[in-house]
Amino acid sequence: MDAPHRCPHRRPDLAQYHPRALPEAIALDERVFGARRTAVYRALGQHLHAGAVVRDPQGRMIAIALAIQRTNMLVVGPVIAPHAKMAADLVHAISCGWDGLVRIDVPGQPAEFEALLGEMGFSAAMESPIMVMGAQTLPGQRQYLFGMVDPVFG
Repeated sequence: MDAPHRCPHRRPDLAQYHPRALPEAIALDERVFGARRTAVYRALGQHLHAGAVVRDPQGRMIAIALAIQRTNMLVVGPVIAPHAKMAADLVHAISCGWDGLVRIDVPGQPAEFEALLGEMGFSAAMESPIMVMGAQTLPGQRQYLFGMVDPVFG
């Protein structure tokens, strides 16, 4: 999905991502994605433009969104959150103020998340099906995955 972006609000529990949170980010991603992707996160860290996290009252990371810059485009992903509203708030936080195209690859087009992105000005540009062979579903807790990592990173 692509969008021009405006900045009307901010969550009080949202904080900027810091590289020292890398081990937590990798652990959260592993639970959701179903595989440990340390190299992917290290590569993202080298190209990171923006990132945001949400922590629970005990200080544990429960949501994250990262974005890289590719020429004049901001590519958002991964986006991991317990629900669509929090995922949309993370996307808003890291793309707010970006003067250019913003892209996010949304797996499976969750209707609520797609509607929230639409309210921010995003529109569907294309749909890529996710297909599996030899299993009924992909591993991990995919219901918490709202934005995919740019395929260039794996």
